[in-house]
Amino acid sequence: MTPEELTEEQAKEVAPASTAQAIGASGSFYNNDVQNIQSPTEADAMDETEAAQEILDRLNREAAEDEARKQQEIEQARLTAEANFNEATGAYSGTYGSVGADGAHKEQINAILAEKDDALRDLIQRTGEE
Repeated sequence: MTPEELTEEQAKEVAPASTAQAIGASGSFYNNDVQNIQSPTEADAMDETEAAQEILDRLNREAAEDEARKQQEIEQARLTAEANFNEATGAYSGTYGSVGADGAHKEQINAILAEKDDALRDLIQRTGEE
């Protein structure tokens, strides 16, 4: 290699390194600018904190309302259970049979009672004959 070729070769090697350094430097300026844009200011941080606190307060209020509603439902269920307690039987069947039957059920009830009535009369008649 001639001294001129050697110098050209060294210049080629140095040129990419200096270009990379220049790009790296400008890239770091770019990164700093992006970081400056993205970094929250104190006012932004306060706004975010206040917004987060408002959300937390709202969630706490909703949780308290849900808990109150649940307690009310539990109390209502307890009162209903107490109202259904039958002192005579000692069971929670106090409302059994207190609601009237609809048309189809009344027909079934009357048919069963009629069969029982006929069977009872037949039984009484047979025992009277004996």
